[in-house]
Amino acid sequence: MLRFLLERSINPLLLIQPLEYSALSVRQMADRARKRRNVKNRRSHRSYAYPGPRLLAVALCGLWLAGPGSASASDISIVPIGLSLTPSKPTDLITLHNAGSGAVSMQLSAFQWDETPDGKTKLTPTDDVVFFPPIVTVGPKEDRIVRVGAMVPFGFTEKAYRLIAEELPPPRFEPPAPGAPQQVVTKVVVLTRISMPIFLSPPSAAHQESIDGLAVQNGRVVFQLKNAGNSHVLSGGARITGWTAGNKALFSTAGAVSGYLLAGQPLQGRVELPNPPCNELQKIAVEVPITEPFGDYDLRTSMLRAETPVSPVNCGPERGSRAAANGP
Repeated sequence: MLRFLLERSINPLLLIQPLEYSALSVRQMADRARKRRNVKNRRSHRSYAYPGPRLLAVALCGLWLAGPGSASASDISIVPIGLSLTPSKPTDLITLHNAGSGAVSMQLSAFQWDETPDGKTKLTPTDDVVFFPPIVTVGPKEDRIVRVGAMVPFGFTEKAYRLIAEELPPPRFEPPAPGAPQQVVTKVVVLTRISMPIFLSPPSAAHQESIDGLAVQNGRVVFQLKNAGNSHVLSGGARITGWTAGNKALFSTAGAVSGYLLAGQPLQGRVELPNPPCNELQKIAVEVPITEPFGDYDLRTSMLRAETPVSPVNCGPERGSRAAANGP
């Protein structure tokens, strides 16, 4: 087992679980990863692609037959909201806190995380990141600790993953108390699903973001955010401004391009022009705020800016469609 961990650049001493956990957590994590690798070639991994949300925390609803007619939801959270593992610290701890009045069971799964150019999140099951325990029951007003560790070598480009914590449904039937009247009613149970980013950081971060391919096509501003660096950044909403020949602002509108911009993965932006006076519009400028993590806890914010001249042919959708139909 020691050789198994050292081959993957994991310090076995870092896997010793404090508090109520012992070295058993090391064996559990290693055995679980080994078993899953043995069956990986006999199964087909499914990839999940969906449009969002891109940031942390979503909730799912379901119907369940239970006691008196009512609705219930758990009050569970994870701290911290994300992890960045490094070659010098390939494992870390997360804490599940239950602020509710009943016990909550959560099932944990790890996924490789990619973003498509049109902003959809793609998650693929992976063994690159492991955790112990995989199923956690948190009592009311209690905390439970989960250890997360990297099982692959660190590279010069950051690797992105998602840890999904899904609440398990409660028992289907709870027998009534002795002497209580028997009745059949419905109960709505809100099951919590939390998505937490995990990054395998390179030894040193290099940031290089840009706005490429800015153009106006059929009354729509199109551009591409590119991250040529080796670490993720956070992009804010785009601001589109139209200018006259005398540098007078005709309009300013916000776009919906925001969220994580992963290393080496572009993000396409499309924003409708707000019916500008095409005979006056001469150029379009795009500004996107970028937040770069650096160090352990610090953030640095900068502004990306690009501009392009606008032809009246492409200013509005009708003009652009007519020009396309007539050809050059």
